[in-house]
Amino acid sequence: MISNILQSWYETKALSIVTIAGNVAYLFIMMALLKAGMGVIGYLVAGAVIDIGMTAALIPRTLELVEKSDDGGEKSPELMQMIRFSLPFIVTGFLNQIVWRHSEVLFLGKWAGMEASGYFGLAYDIPQMALEFVPLTIWPIVMAGTSEVFSKDAGRLPEAVDLYFRLLFILVIPVAAMGFAFSRAMVPILFGGEMLPAALLTQLFFVVFSYSFLYTPMSMALYVMEKSWVNMLVLTLMAAINIGLDVALIPRYGIWGAFAPIVIVLAIEVVVFDRAVRHFRKDVKIPVRFIARCYLAAVPAACLAITANIWDSPAALAVQMAAGLALLVAGFRFMKILGEREKGLIMNLPIPFKEKIVAIL
Repeated sequence: MISNILQSWYETKALSIVTIAGNVAYLFIMMALLKAGMGVIGYLVAGAVIDIGMTAALIPRTLELVEKSDDGGEKSPELMQMIRFSLPFIVTGFLNQIVWRHSEVLFLGKWAGMEASGYFGLAYDIPQMALEFVPLTIWPIVMAGTSEVFSKDAGRLPEAVDLYFRLLFILVIPVAAMGFAFSRAMVPILFGGEMLPAALLTQLFFVVFSYSFLYTPMSMALYVMEKSWVNMLVLTLMAAINIGLDVALIPRYGIWGAFAPIVIVLAIEVVVFDRAVRHFRKDVKIPVRFIARCYLAAVPAACLAITANIWDSPAALAVQMAAGLALLVAGFRFMKILGEREKGLIMNLPIPFKEKIVAIL
């Protein structure tokens, strides 16, 4: 709720800073607690601490904005506009808690035990956090910018969506490839041997979550077109399918019965969001060829998963990671991923070393 209120005022700077700090702190706190032998409880405590901390950090700025709104109080036009903007996000946010992990964690706890729930939660959180780290930071900025573009010239929406697709997959695919290659070997090193059962799932989630970004720009386009009710309908349908599959599969197959619904539902979600957006704007399309080139460029680096499972000492993995980065650079250059438009996108990002990144790729 608080993050959506800040988005309604285009308070992208504060939201981005807190999101980055929260993700980094979560990783370090979780690693420290797991290393201290707290196991599954440490994972749960880390999540609770970060959620509370991020909320507390954003509340003062939120209250300040509400107090400064015209006329103040509940009758303020600005305040009511903020509420109308935020409420659909609250509903879809709740539905996302079902579609994205939490239903599986609850059902696993009931039918497979707390340990299975903890393994699944760790395997889910690490790829999600790694892949969303930069995209989640720039989401408020992209949302605000696309809304402004649409308000001035609705005909430029396809261009804005296409650019967002390109930006997302330039950011996501390298992380997904490196995660797939090395996460399975890194889980016991970073989180202790008792978390080894989460290693294979962690590796596979890097692949699954990479294609989930295929619907993110489409969902944003619906918000920009003020079709938030469509987002709610789609996510309601996805939540119903997700829960149905959880109930059918988890009691029988345990952790793998929790993994399968996510794979299936995210794939369906991409198709449904694409159809929904094209119902209103047939000119908004997914840049399939560009995304396919991104995946192909990352295949050589991802194949290092084979060697990482053979030579899995920290020193050997460090050497292979360096080789993976070199393969990614070679792949991006060979597939010519970065044209002039893509270079411009990266140069406008609020990230360090962007000039060097563009020069290398």
